[in-house]
Amino acid sequence: MMIVHHGEAKQKQAKLKLKTEESGVSTAMHADAGATLDALKTDSDKQFDQLYIRAQIDGHQKVLDTINDKLLPNVKEANLKAYLQELKPKVEEHLKQEKQLQQSLDSKSSSKPVKSKDAG
Repeated sequence: MMIVHHGEAKQKQAKLKLKTEESGVSTAMHADAGATLDALKTDSDKQFDQLYIRAQIDGHQKVLDTINDKLLPNVKEANLKAYLQELKPKVEEHLKQEKQLQQSLDSKSSSKPVKSKDAG
């Protein structure tokens, strides 16, 4: 569902003729994404799922914080404000789902039996 939502968001941005501009926030988000990708490429299989979902949680939380703290309070154009208000609950839902998935992953990893060195 996230892929569908992200695709819909890009289509709506195109319809609104929104242009991306570099800012401190966007630069930091791109840097974080690059660092996460590098970490995912080099991390072990055991840690991949946890690292990936943690990155998704962090990224969606940053987007939600940006919407709430910077964009919505300062937006002047009605179409853009409506778009942000429509986007916000979807970001919140993605974040909720990711946190639930993280809890599931955490409970699975903590319930795995530890192998003894003597076991063959």
